[in-house]
Amino acid sequence: MPTPTAPSSNWPRRMLVLVVLMVLVVLPWLTSGYVGRIVINACRNLVLALSFDIVAGYTGYINLGHAAFFGIGAYAFGICVRAGVSVLLAGGTAVLVTALFAALISYPFFRLRGPYYSLATFGLLKLCEELALTLSGLTGGSGGLSVVWPENLTLSYFLNLGLAACTFLTVWLVSRSRFGLGMISIREDEQVARAFGVCRSPGISVLRWSSAPSRLLPLVPSI
Repeated sequence: MPTPTAPSSNWPRRMLVLVVLMVLVVLPWLTSGYVGRIVINACRNLVLALSFDIVAGYTGYINLGHAAFFGIGAYAFGICVRAGVSVLLAGGTAVLVTALFAALISYPFFRLRGPYYSLATFGLLKLCEELALTLSGLTGGSGGLSVVWPENLTLSYFLNLGLAACTFLTVWLVSRSRFGLGMISIREDEQVARAFGVCRSPGISVLRWSSAPSRLLPLVPSI
């Protein structure tokens, strides 16, 4: 006779997650637009935080220039839209421009270790800031660029919520994968990890593309 098994201790947590998801889905029709805008801003900040955590949390590389990728994507998208390019094409162009920029700087930056890497990424952030202020004819200078979106709070809400959910799911899957284990070993001791056969290339690949969610973030309206 089979022995009865105890119910999983994770079911209360799963029920709580399910309830939270259901509340978030129906929230736009239950509350005012003010609450919806708060959730939109929270989702955007969550995407930035989770994409940063892939680098700093799992590989131990503190990227102080993480916001630069968000800014490059936002400016590329805004410049394309103001030039009359369609929103879809402008979005694809923004992602490609940011990815190309990340690929170009990856080789010199990933030859640095520890605080030198962090200082280099901070310098990158300040460089991008100075370029945005100097190229005022293209970027709008200190005033920035203004792109007019059709005011649809519900659409904006679900786009931001969907992007946040996809980013969270990606980080969750990485944390439970063999790839994620290799990232953690690089964080704990890169030299020991290499000695045990964990090459540095997985860490480099993650560092190069970990800002992908933040590249998509400027393309999602935040009304």
